[in-house]
Amino acid sequence: MEEELKKGESAEALTVEGQKPDAVIPYEENGKKWYFWYFTDLQSDKEGNELEYTLKQ
Repeated sequence: MEEELKKGESAEALTVEGQKPDAVIPYEENGKKWYFWYFTDLQSDKEGNELEYTLKQ
């Protein structure tokens, strides 16, 4: 997922298939801030890149 955070949004507010990550690890590369979302046991009945995600305030 490559989407910039908009004003008021939090990287910790991401959900994938309605599930919250177990950890959010921020890092910088080439002067840009990125996030690694870690899920211990992400469950989905969808295939490939069809996962549903939301990034809320």
